[in-house]
Amino acid sequence: MIGGTNAETMTADTVAALAGKNPNISIQTQNLGTVNLIAGEQGIGNIMITKKGMYLVHIWGNTSIGQDGWSQVGITKGGNLLTVEQNLYYQGAGSYYHSVIGLERFNAGEVMGIYRRCSVAMTELTAISATYLGDF
Repeated sequence: MIGGTNAETMTADTVAALAGKNPNISIQTQNLGTVNLIAGEQGIGNIMITKKGMYLVHIWGNTSIGQDGWSQVGITKGGNLLTVEQNLYYQGAGSYYHSVIGLERFNAGEVMGIYRRCSVAMTELTAISATYLGDF
């Protein structure tokens, strides 16, 4: 109870359970630099997950395109597309930013990557990261 006179305490079992969750956060990142994307489907970038648990996954990109077009970007797990996917539409030549974020459980040794499907060729500056949230 906050601001009251009755203090609530955690039991020893609760403290032990929380301590066993290993809340230490670590981040794995991969800066891919400039990537030339072709029209069609492709996978780019891979991070080998080092620790079993829940991850906040994030893909960031700055796309340069010379014409109208569209693309899809998503997160892959072991080569399979996850449900986190963003549709991007480009109108005219220019530079466009995108960001895709999701939560996913990984096992140690599994690979997280980027799924891309484009209607036309484009150039992209891309980074991918996986932030470990704990094994719960």
